Amino acid sequence: MTARKAKVRLVIAGSRTGGHLYPALQLVRALGERLAAVLVVGSGEGPEPELVTRAGIPYASVPAAPFRGRGPGGWLGGTLTVARGFFRARNLLRNFGPDAVLSTGGYAGVPVGLAARSLGIPLVLFPLDVAPGWAVRFLEPLAAAVAVTNEAALGRLSHRRVRPDRVDWAAGRAGLGLGADLPAVLVMGGSQGARALNDAVFAGLGRLLEAAQVVHLTGRADYPRAEAVRAGLPPRLRDRYKPVAYLEEVELAYGAADLVVGRAGASVLGELPAAGRPAILVPGDFSDQWANAEYLARTAGVVVVRPRDLDCLVPLILALLDDPDRRAEMAERLKGLYRPDAAGALAEFLLEAVGGGP
Repeated sequence: MTARKAKVRLVIAGSRTGGHLYPALQLVRALGERLAAVLVVGSGEGPEPELVTRAGIPYASVPAAPFRGRGPGGWLGGTLTVARGFFRARNLLRNFGPDAVLSTGGYAGVPVGLAARSLGIPLVLFPLDVAPGWAVRFLEPLAAAVAVTNEAALGRLSHRRVRPDRVDWAAGRAGLGLGADLPAVLVMGGSQGARALNDAVFAGLGRLLEAAQVVHLTGRADYPRAEAVRAGLPPRLRDRYKPVAYLEEVELAYGAADLVVGRAGASVLGELPAAGRPAILVPGDFSDQWANAEYLARTAGVVVVRPRDLDCLVPLILALLDDPDRRAEMAERLKGLYRPDAAGALAEFLLEAVGGGP
């Protein structure tokens, strides 16, 4: 039997997107006093460094690069980058002395996972997508343990599963300053925005605001455009449109929403069942997003729109707002996919993997 540790030191191998990071931050909160120290190691790209440092967690970066779809030259360059990242990660791990490394997926996890294995540090994988990406599949043979978030991934990886935790969003409308007289639509382009999705919303915003309030997470790149669009709206509609570049307490937006429109990144597999909100998903051009969207369409009836069909998005939103029975059925099916206290379950799973459990 592995000796029990009173507290653990943890390295989280990050991803450049918020969707992979938020569950890891939930884990940090769930570990609480059982966590002696934590360090997030990522690629240094995207919103991750700012999100981590804002949460008061130390952050370090390593060279990292994807391999897929880049040709022989890309494979060679990617291999050299991962090699540099591996040696940098080894130095970081030696200095920090973690009891375990947790990776939620993303190519930044590869050099960190390889470094952990080379130093004999347990590697725990927590992939969030229905179809785990190449980085997770590459690292799985090296992992001490794997936890998954949904039934569909069980046959692909591990037989042990956990699910993202439910959050309290009862104050959603009040927190965002939304009225109670109109339905609310939450549009989520992702932590980095989604230009085509944002464009479709801008194009039909006038019609949409006649029937609903809109909370629009635009991403930082499109936020100035959204503010300009808002300024050009008639005064009676202007207060119904609330664009934000980034929302740290996204549970407020879920709590306020009668319908969610967004991409199909890893976070939707936890957030939509936890929120129990009907949704329209517009997957990006990535196989993992399509697998996530198809899983939720099959199990919960969420609506999936192809990027080439975005001219139909606003009419579809309006049709769903006018069909409360369909939205209610979708919400109930999503709630059926939810299991409470998954962050706590993942914390216990991690502690057991490194000998720090009860």
